[in-house]
Amino acid sequence: MATVSYLYRSTKPIGFLTVRVTFRLKSSEPIKGFKDVYEIKRKNGPVISEITKEKNRERYIKDVVLVAATKIEVEKHFYLKQYNSKSKDSSIQKRQAEISQKENELRIFLTDEISKYPLESINTDWLKATVGHYYSPKEKIENSVPQDLYSFLQFYADDKAREFEKYNSLLEDKSMREKNPITLRKKLKTIQKKVLELQNLEGRPILIRDVNVSFKNRYFDYCMSINYAYDTIKKDLGFIRSCCYKAESLGMEISNDVADVKIKNLTKSIEDVYLSFSQLDKIRDLELKTEDLYLDKYRDWCIISCYSGQRISDFLRFENSMIENDIIYFIQEKTKKKIAVPLHPEIKRILEKYDNDFPPKVSDQKYNKYVKEVCRLAGFTQLVRGRKKIKNEEDQFRSVTKDYEFCELVSGHTGRRSFATNYYGKMPTSYIRLITGHSSEKQLLEYLKKADADISKDIANYF
Repeated sequence: MATVSYLYRSTKPIGFLTVRVTFRLKSSEPIKGFKDVYEIKRKNGPVISEITKEKNRERYIKDVVLVAATKIEVEKHFYLKQYNSKSKDSSIQKRQAEISQKENELRIFLTDEISKYPLESINTDWLKATVGHYYSPKEKIENSVPQDLYSFLQFYADDKAREFEKYNSLLEDKSMREKNPITLRKKLKTIQKKVLELQNLEGRPILIRDVNVSFKNRYFDYCMSINYAYDTIKKDLGFIRSCCYKAESLGMEISNDVADVKIKNLTKSIEDVYLSFSQLDKIRDLELKTEDLYLDKYRDWCIISCYSGQRISDFLRFENSMIENDIIYFIQEKTKKKIAVPLHPEIKRILEKYDNDFPPKVSDQKYNKYVKEVCRLAGFTQLVRGRKKIKNEEDQFRSVTKDYEFCELVSGHTGRRSFATNYYGKMPTSYIRLITGHSSEKQLLEYLKKADADISKDIANYF
């Protein structure tokens, strides 16, 4: 049970009260920062028997005190002399009642919010964020909601950032904190740029209520005219639809056909490459010349990625301390899912090579650059239809679809795709999902890059 109280901490003659939240955490096990209640009692009383101690299952305690600034303004002189006085002066009584009402309203709000979370997760950041939301509720935000799409995209990004801020404030483990607001802001900024360019071209602002099928067609045509990829436009329209639904939840008018502001999935004629088991064997057995020995660690990381099924942001973080009983335990950087990957014999072989450790650390950029060289030396130079981001004459990166050498399309994500594709039909999809972290079987199946004929052969093996 938390207690909410107030105090005046300002050095100025007029200041804002500070809200103080106090509660006690209990544990049956010794935890850093917790005190043994019997050690405290023993200083001021008789020795307590071990039997008595064992009966108390929550003998370890920690008293938590959190503070945050409020917007309850009080005069310092009033707080020191009259705040708690039993004065018969009506003006003083009136002032006491005004302050008391504001305190009680905030106290009720905080008590209700605190009850929604385990006390262990509540900290100073959470308290400050919650008090901030109390003074800036949704109703106040709605009054300043922009009506045009360009400005609303920024509003949407800021609103999402506030949600993540409150969520992150509950997490003591910083590695679990979401980074999505940064990614989201970056994405919405590029959409804003295109919306602004389209507005300037048409000579009028695009309002939220104007986002309809006609807008979709104009936005699509404009983006195609400046060489944006079909899939990029498809994702843009998905973000814009989400913004419209957010606007609707705030009471704004949106188009009746906003649900149709989307384009179909494009039937892909391009190939997202993966490394088969035979190709991985070639990479493993590749004899590097003296001048190419610097590629050895990139070759090993490539093999690790293909037999662990993880994103580049995860497998390049692998280290010996994550291994327990031949299983790698870690939290995925992107999804924050807890993953356990059994060590494949090929990964064990690499660990032995580095004295029971992983290869030397490399950056994402260098890995993406040199894994292509490894694959080139392995002879993977056949032409395949693919897509790469290439800088154009205006110094802008755009996806260009054409025939490339196979090795040019290998990147940090190829290992994850290779694992899922290679083991499909050889391992239950539920097991593959546990390792890759895919949320559903449908999501995993869309990810696979085997040709239909290859999958049919795998299925035939079960007959």
